[in-house]
Order: sequence, then C-alpha cells, then structure tokens
Amino acid sequence: MPPRYTPTAITLHWLLALALFASLGLGWFMTSLPFSPLQLRLYNWHKWAGITILALSAVRLLWRLTHRPPELPARTLSAMPPW
Repeated sequence: MPPRYTPTAITLHWLLALALFASLGLGWFMTSLPFSPLQLRLYNWHKWAGITILALSAVRLLWRLTHRPPELPARTLSAMPPW
C-alpha cells in the first residue's frame, strides 16, 4: 500500500475546503439580499468564517511544516522531467 497523508492532514484539508465553499456560497447569497437585519447577521457570520478559515489555514501550515508528506512513488518520480 502506498504511503498516505496523516488523518489529521486529510481532515484539515477537507475541513478547509468545505469552509471555503460554504463561505463563498454565503457571500454570494448575502449580497443579493436587501439591506436588513438578516443581511447584517450574515455579513457578521461571513467575517467570522474568514477568521476561522485563516486560523485553520495557520494550523494546517504548522502541521505541514512539522510532518513530512509521503514520498512520491518511484514510477511517478521516473516519469517526471528533471526540472
């Protein structure tokens, strides 16, 4: 079996992907609303989602710096150009 990324790295990756897509969808939705308390509440959620995404990105970066990724398979390495 080829080596894999750690479960923590995989979880952080997919959690960030989900958070980014959710925040993007929320952003598109809230800009189509008329000015209202709901729109203001959604703007606030969108801002906090951005801060959460930034924090999770920092955690993911720290994890990546302290845990080496798996080696590429020999077949892939041999097929890649030297540059």
